[in-house]
Amino acid sequence: MANTPQPGTRERIVRAAALSMQRQAYEGTGIKQVAQEARATLGPVCHLFPGGNKALEVAAVQHADQEFADLLSAPLPGDAGPAKAIAGCARRLPAICAHPSGRLTDQRDRAGNHWASP
Repeated sequence: MANTPQPGTRERIVRAAALSMQRQAYEGTGIKQVAQEARATLGPVCHLFPGGNKALEVAAVQHADQEFADLLSAPLPGDAGPAKAIAGCARRLPAICAHPSGRLTDQRDRAGNHWASP
């Protein structure tokens, strides 16, 4: 079994910020809460995002955008074309968005297949 690499500090912080923004919107997302959820102290957050909350939120939005793009471009088994791929994505999207992990790319269907590329 292959070991999955653990995300680095920056990735944990960005993921935590993206998840917080999904739950609480921009106004409800603070650096202290993000640091705590990312298992980081404020030092690395301030060092990695010298622009403060705004720089962190930009990175979080870019991260969420990329996850969504990955979801849309992921091959769907048995789909014959773009129309079916989009329809399949639309069917899966509500469950993906509601998943407690907050990660669009960490989803599996009932057969254990990835819904999007890891």
